[in-house]
Amino acid sequence: MKIILFFLISVVIFSQNVNVDDSVEGNLNITANVIANLTIENSNMEFNDIPLASDAIAFTDVDIDGSTDTQDTVTISIPKTIQMKDGEKTMTLYLSSEKKEKLVLDENGKGSVKIKGTLNAEDTTVIGDYTGTFDVTVKYD
Repeated sequence: MKIILFFLISVVIFSQNVNVDDSVEGNLNITANVIANLTIENSNMEFNDIPLASDAIAFTDVDIDGSTDTQDTVTISIPKTIQMKDGEKTMTLYLSSEKKEKLVLDENGKGSVKIKGTLNAEDTTVIGDYTGTFDVTVKYD
């Protein structure tokens, strides 16, 4: 009983020393810079006739248009390979980019990246007209 009474008296004494009405106010500045959406424009990647047992290389340019008056950095993503098809037949296209993954847009918010495609027509590749598509993703860092 003495322990409980001591506890209650301690709670009352300590609770009287806490003043919850003291408060502090401050201001925070908030800024936001709304920028233009990125757009991309590209031309088709076209290979000429490819003889069997040979390699072929083709390029395409991807033009990027972003926010003006800033030199933003963007990340570019492409697949490393895609499967081109002619009906049930497939052929692997190997892709790479000259800019790797990062590109700094110029002062007008523009930039360009060259994408390289390589096809290996093995002597066992089935003759045909192969087509395919791949996604290019560009985003602000």
